[in-house]
Amino acid sequence: MRTAAALFCLSGWAATALAVEGWQVDAVIRIESAGNPKAVGDNGAAIGLGQFHRAAWIDCSQVREARGLPAYPYSRAACPIIGRAYLATWLAYLGERYARATGRQASTADLYAMHNLGFNGYAKRGFDISRCPGITIRKAASLNR
Repeated sequence: MRTAAALFCLSGWAATALAVEGWQVDAVIRIESAGNPKAVGDNGAAIGLGQFHRAAWIDCSQVREARGLPAYPYSRAACPIIGRAYLATWLAYLGERYARATGRQASTADLYAMHNLGFNGYAKRGFDISRCPGITIRKAASLNR
């Protein structure tokens, strides 16, 4: 299996954005779905490995199209290959936005918090994990083990 970073290099992403490593994608998948591509959460609003909501999937599709990557309908979110590719794209995109906003590279915990709360939700908390909801803090802390 290719790492997310390798996939982004092949697609030209690395030239324009910060890539994420495959282990970071895997870590978020473990937290979000425990590796179950058929997982459904948030009372049916989130599906797949990355537990994407429809609006985030649509946003990620636009990012992928802008980068020349294939985009898929939300109905494909439960496909493990597509779901993982989307999460890798989304985390890299969030990391790029974080770097522009803060001048720092996002940690895996930062990437998770942005995926969980949305970029604006994490920004409203000053990009500070300690100001996030308790469940987000606990899950982000597990990424450092």
